[in-house]
Amino acid sequence: MQKEVLKGKLKNLINDSHQILVAIYWTFYPDQAKKNNYPEPKKVKPTSIESAYQNWFAATSALLKGFSPDRHADFIDHYYADKKRKEITYEKYKIEDWMIGLTINLGGRPIFDKDNSFFTRFQQQILILKSALESFDYIAESISDTIQADLFDTELDTAEELLKKKHLRAAGIVAGVVLEGHLKSICTKHEIKFKKKKPTLSDFYEGLKQKDVIDVPTWRHIQRLADIRNLCGHKADREPVDDEIEDIIRGTKKIITSVF
Repeated sequence: MQKEVLKGKLKNLINDSHQILVAIYWTFYPDQAKKNNYPEPKKVKPTSIESAYQNWFAATSALLKGFSPDRHADFIDHYYADKKRKEITYEKYKIEDWMIGLTINLGGRPIFDKDNSFFTRFQQQILILKSALESFDYIAESISDTIQADLFDTELDTAEELLKKKHLRAAGIVAGVVLEGHLKSICTKHEIKFKKKKPTLSDFYEGLKQKDVIDVPTWRHIQRLADIRNLCGHKADREPVDDEIEDIIRGTKKIITSVF
C-alpha cells in the first residue's frame, strides 16, 4: 500500500471517530453537547452508534495490525474483555462488555456508569490512532526499510545460486544491482542531491563520501565492488573469476549492514 494512501486511510478513520463521538455526546450527554455547541450528528445517528463503532473498530484494528503492531495491541486491549477475570470493576469493564449491554449491579443499582466506561475507552482508542498518524513518516520509513532489506536478501541469495552454477557475470550483475539500490536509498535518506537525472553507482558512493556518510576505507571498498560490477556488466579483456564474484556478494552484504 502506498504511503499516501495509507496516510489518507488513517485520517479518514480519525474523522469517522469524531462523527461517532458527536453521536455519543448527543445520546448520552445531550446537555453537554448543547453547551459546547456540537452540531447534531449527520453521518452517525444515535441509534446506529453500535454498528458505526463496530465498523470503525474493525477497519482501524486491521490497519494498525499491519502498520503499527505495538499500538494495535494497546488498541484492542480497550475492546476485548479478560475471560479469566474473577470480578468486573470499572477498570476491567471493556467495550466488548458494553456492546452486549452488560451492567454490573449492586443492590439492584449499577455500581458504575457503563456508558462512561465505553466513552472513555473509545477516546483512548482515538488517541492511539492519532499517535500512529503523528509518527506516520517514521513508521512508514521503518516498514519500507524492512521490506527493502528482505528484497535485497532475496536477490543476494539469487546471486549466490548463480555463482554456484558458474553464471559469474549474471551473479555479479545481480549483486551490483543490490549494492546500487542500497546506496541510492542511503543517499535519499541523507537528502543527497545530484545534478544528473539518472545518477549511477559511482555518483552514489562519491556523494556519500562528500557528505561524510562513509569514510575513505569504505569508499575504496565500494570502488572495488563497483569495478567488479562493471567487469561483469561490460565485455572486457577477461571474464570475472569466482573469487571476484564472492567478493562482490560478500562485500555488498557488509555494506548493507554497515552503511545506513
